[in-house]
Amino acid sequence: MAWPSGTKASTANVDAGTDSITSARADIKQNFDNVNDIIDHLNISSPSDGDLLQYSNSSGKWEQIASTSIGSQTKFAVFNLATGANEENVAGNIYRRLLTIQLDPNNITDIDSTGDFTFNLTAGTYIVMPMNIIADDTVASPSLHNDTDDALIINGNFDEIGNSGQSLLEFTTPGFTLAGTKSCSWRMNAAVSGDRFYGGSHLLIKL
Repeated sequence: MAWPSGTKASTANVDAGTDSITSARADIKQNFDNVNDIIDHLNISSPSDGDLLQYSNSSGKWEQIASTSIGSQTKFAVFNLATGANEENVAGNIYRRLLTIQLDPNNITDIDSTGDFTFNLTAGTYIVMPMNIIADDTVASPSLHNDTDDALIINGNFDEIGNSGQSLLEFTTPGFTLAGTKSCSWRMNAAVSGDRFYGGSHLLIKL
């Protein structure tokens, strides 16, 4: 089966009232064959408004798909650390921070409106980016922890801006991949409670 681009029927025997049907028979048959090839080349059933056609190597056909299923699948959320002493001790000076969701149009986290100490991330590749977060240089560096497997995912680091006493949050390796759904937490390790908080937003992107 192939798209009949090279088998167009001639109109030489059908463009005049005096033309012979016998002479046109082969061209009429070619037109039927071409139409059948086109029908066989398209997989369309009950199309909906906005549907598109996408070629599939596996089927050798143009397949009907929803427009929402193609293009960028990037999703995002914006989260913050809850203000005040909203933390949960893990061990020693390690605390989970309460996270609040600022924006999550794609529901890539399950952080509720009141905040959560742990939240689930499904399988996929993610990037975490601080959104111009500046804090005193005494603030402890945060980390994203995989609570399901008790494993570090990524570490953040506050780097002092010159000698200003203010530090900018950075992630040396902001990207990570999860093989399955994991319960996660945002952790900080510091003896002084005031060093376990900073303000600002984080952008979480799922690729």
